[in-house]
Amino acid sequence: MIVSMAAQALAIALVVTAQTAQTAPSSEWNLRRNVGNGACSVQPAENASQMGALVAAHPSRKAACEDAKARHADDASDKNKCTAYTNNTKDECKTKEGVDLTQ
Repeated sequence: MIVSMAAQALAIALVVTAQTAQTAPSSEWNLRRNVGNGACSVQPAENASQMGALVAAHPSRKAACEDAKARHADDASDKNKCTAYTNNTKDECKTKEGVDLTQ
């Protein structure tokens, strides 16, 4: 009976641990450009659903944010430039990486 209860407690602990364990953040990030409006976004490379055309891959989100900032241009015809940024990308780059895409 005691062995059974110990085994049950161990099984519950394993399930709880598996459910609450956080996944490691992505170590690779993509800079992608919406082909319709030229807005760029920074996305984890591991995302199964990627939005926009790939502009460049980077080893970190900060590198992708810095590249996005460097590629800002008003000319929408240049497919390697960003005419705007998605709201989420602006927020994440500023708060998490210190890269302000609004300046």
